Amino acid sequence: MRSLEANIVEEYMRNEAAKLAQGKAEDFVDGLRQTVERIFTGHEDKPQAMLSMLTMSADCSAAEIQAGNTLCEWITHVDSDPGRRLLYVHGGGGLAGSASTHRALASRIAAQTACVVLSINYRLAPEHPYPAALDDCIKTTNWLAMNSPAGRSEADQLFMVGDSAGGGLVLAALLRRRNALKIQPSAAATLSALTDFTAQSTSMVENQASDALLSAPAILAAGGLYSGGLDPNSPEISPLKAAIENLPPLLMQVSGSEVLLDDSKIFMREHLAHGGEGELSVYPGMVHVWHAFAPYLPEANSAIAELSAFIDRYRS
Repeated sequence: MRSLEANIVEEYMRNEAAKLAQGKAEDFVDGLRQTVERIFTGHEDKPQAMLSMLTMSADCSAAEIQAGNTLCEWITHVDSDPGRRLLYVHGGGGLAGSASTHRALASRIAAQTACVVLSINYRLAPEHPYPAALDDCIKTTNWLAMNSPAGRSEADQLFMVGDSAGGGLVLAALLRRRNALKIQPSAAATLSALTDFTAQSTSMVENQASDALLSAPAILAAGGLYSGGLDPNSPEISPLKAAIENLPPLLMQVSGSEVLLDDSKIFMREHLAHGGEGELSVYPGMVHVWHAFAPYLPEANSAIAELSAFIDRYRS
């Protein structure tokens, strides 16, 4: 049985979805960007207790850094090990979001994993369609492999985590020629990953009513803009369409109620079928990227703890 807080979070997210739906089609990008900003950083319509999600974890700090040509943020905890580094890739359909919108969530991952976290401001579509975001992620991962908050040094270990479209970018980066990365990540995790911009899975239909925020039409609209008119079946745009093999250990967390359920289920099935190591963790009745509502939402705290334990399993 889900928590009382989960009911309140779902109501809040349905209200946000209704606001987005009221906008004109030509204003979709601006509307989505405003929605992401409100959900992750806004006070509007949130009960007082929920506002804790807007604050970084205790003993964490954020600092801007220019990683090559890409502006990023270091998110560090007082106990962070500078040799163990984690790239965080925010969601937003490839059109919205930033390191600042996802700063609080990234801080919770930094606090629990004891990794230094680099949160990336990759270029967004439609101003910068594919392959801009993917190229940024690969180049920044390579920069992270050779740089810490203290200066230039080779990483002892590297991890990657992404939510929603950011999860898809993590997978696309890992699936691109493995020699594109200077240091292979020890493990990776995705949170409500968007892995298929064609929106053709069964859960797109079966979970349409239960998903508080997303829908197949919204994903198709985002995919058309992100791809810049290219075929969304391209493996680098929709990594679910790729030959899924030779990946590091992978944790995929997803809600059983969201339209993106199959994006993770099918990807993990193929990953395991090709000899990969990993876990699919389905949380019933959660909203898309429920992790963002920690520490207010108990199920978000559980998911972040599970993510941390998974990464800790592969620490050397």
